[in-house]
Amino acid sequence: MNSYAQYLARAAEEIRIFAASKDGSQWGSQWYEQISDLTEKTRAASTDEAAERYLDMLLWCIVDSGPLGKGFAPSIDIAADAMQRKRKRQFKERCLSKEHR
Repeated sequence: MNSYAQYLARAAEEIRIFAASKDGSQWGSQWYEQISDLTEKTRAASTDEAAERYLDMLLWCIVDSGPLGKGFAPSIDIAADAMQRKRKRQFKERCLSKEHR
């Protein structure tokens, strides 16, 4: 299990709820299937690195053609925030290790 799976536990339900809402009706079933598939692949990934690749793809799909600013799947936002915090921490650690060489 990867460290993002816990954040995405409710994502499938959130996606279904949004799809059934007035705001969600403008996106087709194919788009929701793609989002659901990427969400499940992110949850099922065996390593953080694999999960991050799927999460990146998921976020690009949402940014490229999705319901930005509509409260779509808060758990995906939480997972994205966790990934960004991890990447920022890793970047700082790399910078510090270069300074101490």
